[in-house]
Amino acid sequence: MKTLFVIIVAVFFTSCREEKLFNDVLDKVIIDYQEKFPIPDETIIKDNHKSFKPIYLYVVKFYLQNNDTLISIMRPSSGLVSPFKGYGIYQNDKLAPTAIIDENKLSDKFVLKKEYNQMINEYKPLIDKDYPEGFPPVYNYIVKNGKVKLIKIDTVWNKWD
Repeated sequence: MKTLFVIIVAVFFTSCREEKLFNDVLDKVIIDYQEKFPIPDETIIKDNHKSFKPIYLYVVKFYLQNNDTLISIMRPSSGLVSPFKGYGIYQNDKLAPTAIIDENKLSDKFVLKKEYNQMINEYKPLIDKDYPEGFPPVYNYIVKNGKVKLIKIDTVWNKWD
């Protein structure tokens, strides 16, 4: 009887544990960026006498440059641009909506759950609009020996949302 109780408790705790989306290294990098540049509360942005509802999310892109794997993280307000080549939108209790773009399968050791999901359609603009091009700095990382090192912060604009 005690064995059955222990098994039931163990199954309960393991089923309550949240499924890991990313390895610990990538998870920390993304969460740190999201804490520095949270999604604003405002729902309407006015720019040049036009107003629009932004489509905020975080975009993590894996790409190759000179045989090095690089990762960039940004937070645009214009949603996902087509064509989207990635794994869908990831989100949980601590992670805000985050899209992973990886055309060359460079994220295999970092993204633990790879599945396309329908949430992606919520982050595509319904019509082409002129969204203001003002977003927080883009953080660029290099991957070496399974470690991720910040190599550059691109501050494209001095003012954003």
